[in-house]
Amino acid sequence: MKKLFYFVCVLSVALLIACAGGPDKNIIGTWKCDGVEISNLDEVINQTLATVPDSLKEAAKKQAEESYKQSFEKMKGVLTMTFKEDKSYESTFDNKTDKGTWAISEDGKTLTTKMESAGKEEKLNLDELTDNKLVISGDHAGSKMKMSFTK
Repeated sequence: MKKLFYFVCVLSVALLIACAGGPDKNIIGTWKCDGVEISNLDEVINQTLATVPDSLKEAAKKQAEESYKQSFEKMKGVLTMTFKEDKSYESTFDNKTDKGTWAISEDGKTLTTKMESAGKEEKLNLDELTDNKLVISGDHAGSKMKMSFTK
């Protein structure tokens, strides 16, 4: 009888863990971007302006900073990511949709996406994932970008 009780307890715990879902279940749904940050923005802008004459650099830097800020603001609420149970995703921004596949690492720390049209795979840090919040970060074209989303 003790062995049967022990077996039932172990089986119950295993079922609870299996049914809990985890990161794969939390990410399913449509997410809207609500924040974009580049931690090394000055460095990125300075690299971009490396060939600009010194006499024009200050004005060009201000224009570049403003352009980045406008781009980040435009992304908020307009950029969406939809992750589906079949491990496919759709990303929509500026009336353009990209499709591909996604996977979350076993440790729940990395989100890998592979864009269908370009065959380009991208590994992103999965900084936070709850029922209502998704935060990803990574290096993109020399910039250290962090994006947050809500459902």
